[in-house]
Amino acid sequence: MTTIIAWEKRTLTDRENIFIYLNKATQAIVAIAADDRFVAMVEILKDNPLADVKAGRTEK
Repeated sequence: MTTIIAWEKRTLTDRENIFIYLNKATQAIVAIAADDRFVAMVEILKDNPLADVKAGRTEK
């Protein structure tokens, strides 16, 4: 079974605005790292749709 994730328009706009802001305020590498984090979280949700917000955090 293949899971397809589709970004809602508002979510996609928010993602793009966050990228643009981080790119201007910091460096491109920070913006890219943040976007990669969003993609990684989507992968976690694809594998486990019932994952909580703690799924992307590392335990200390």
